[in-house]
Amino acid sequence: MNHRPRSRLGYQGIIICDALVMDAIRNDFSSCRAGVEAIKAGCDMVMKPGHFRGSVNAVIEAVKEKTAPEIPMTGRRIVTFRKRKT
Repeated sequence: MNHRPRSRLGYQGIIICDALVMDAIRNDFSSCRAGVEAIKAGCDMVMKPGHFRGSVNAVIEAVKEKTAPEIPMTGRRIVTFRKRKT
């Protein structure tokens, strides 16, 4: 996953990554870190993290440490999407 859907194709919707528990992901990242890396790669939402609470804490830490500047924009995209759908 990269930022191509938005930068090259002009896609403005939500990008959802599924099944972060798959071996292809788990072989390279801890279940807690996989969600942060998926968001950094361009996903807005991640499904099936291996360890939910740990994944949430990893995202919070990434925001606090400013190691994933994509996270606030991801939140804005989700809120904007929800407002358009209600």
